Amino acid sequence: MCAALAPATNEELEQSAKSGCVQAIGQAIHEQELPAAGAVQGVDVYGDQARVLLEQDTVFLAHFSTGWKLTAAGCRPRPQRPYQCEIKGG
Repeated sequence: MCAALAPATNEELEQSAKSGCVQAIGQAIHEQELPAAGAVQGVDVYGDQARVLLEQDTVFLAHFSTGWKLTAAGCRPRPQRPYQCEIKGG
């Protein structure tokens, strides 16, 4: 999963957890009780950015020269406000 993270997201995750990516992701999943994502319900692409709606989660991606990378996960919509995401880049 670490290879799928955007650089800023990886860095933010490691800094927040004060550990390497693999341990940080395990800690984030355990402590924040991220839901099992489920099947894809929809995808919106806006240039080099994308939002993927899943059964139990919403994730955001950005396109880099190496492909699409995860910029945020564990995201919940909030009326009239930006999504609240458990894992995100700085």
